[in-house]
Order: sequence, then structure tokens, then C-alpha cells
Amino acid sequence: MELLYSLKSLVLLDVKTLMGVLVWGDLALAALSFSYHKFHYSSNEKNQIMKFGFSKLMQSIAWLFLFLRGDISDAISIYFGNCLLYISIYLESNVMLKMVEGLSNRWYKIQKGILVTTLVVFLKI
Repeated sequence: MELLYSLKSLVLLDVKTLMGVLVWGDLALAALSFSYHKFHYSSNEKNQIMKFGFSKLMQSIAWLFLFLRGDISDAISIYFGNCLLYISIYLESNVMLKMVEGLSNRWYKIQKGILVTTLVVFLKI
């Protein structure tokens, strides 16, 4: 019974707490990625590791802007935070696509089109 109560409290966390956890989690993952990049010797993978670390750093900054909603201007928090989040997820998924060998350039164009469409729709609303 106590285990169920503990699990229920995990679900009932407020949004601001979850965003705070995402800030620190993405920041820690970015630090780990940059540390791994420093000691990795393959040049092809090194660029992808750096891009992944940068995307995680961007996600951490984006979640921080969203976390500060209400404390800073909503326009900056919401629009800048979400745009950074979309771009960082694009970079992260781009790294994942690069890991798949033999993938045509069509997939990268589709991915870029999805990013542009998402940003345009989000900023118009």
C-alpha cells in the first residue's frame, strides 16, 4: 500500500518541478557528452557527440526559460523557450539519423521541413 502511495506522489508532481528536473537532467547529460567528446578520438563520431551535447545544453536552457514563466516576460519565456526546444530536438534527432548508415538526404529534408513547419505554426498561433 505504501508503495502505491509513493508511486502516486510521483505522478502528482507539479509542472514547475518537472521542468526543474529537466533543466538539471539535460544540463548533466550535456556535461557528460562534452566530457566524453574530450576523450573520444574518432573524428566522425566526435562531431556527432558535440552536436548531441550542444542540443542537450540548448534543451536545458529552453526548459529553464519555460521554468521561469511568470518570473520573466511570458513572450520571452514561452516563445523563446519553445523555439529553442524545437530546434534542440531537431538537432538531437539529426544526430540519431546520422547514426543510421545508408540513409538518403530525403530524410534530412523531411526533418528540416517538419522543423520549419512546426516553428511557423507555433509562432503564428
